[in-house]
Amino acid sequence: MKFVTSILNRRAVMALAAASMLAGVMHSAPVSAADVTIPIIVKDTTSFYWQIVLAGARKAGKD
Repeated sequence: MKFVTSILNRRAVMALAAASMLAGVMHSAPVSAADVTIPIIVKDTTSFYWQIVLAGARKAGKD
């Protein structure tokens, strides 16, 4: 019987910990897309690949 109550107490503690962690995550304010800034460091401006990456980043920045 002591073993069963020990397991139930562990489950209760784990459930309480999980619920409080979830509540903490859900309580944080959502970040809108306008607040997010992602810096891009272009390694080479003459490379076709980096020109495409830079063009895509500029287009995404306008959206």
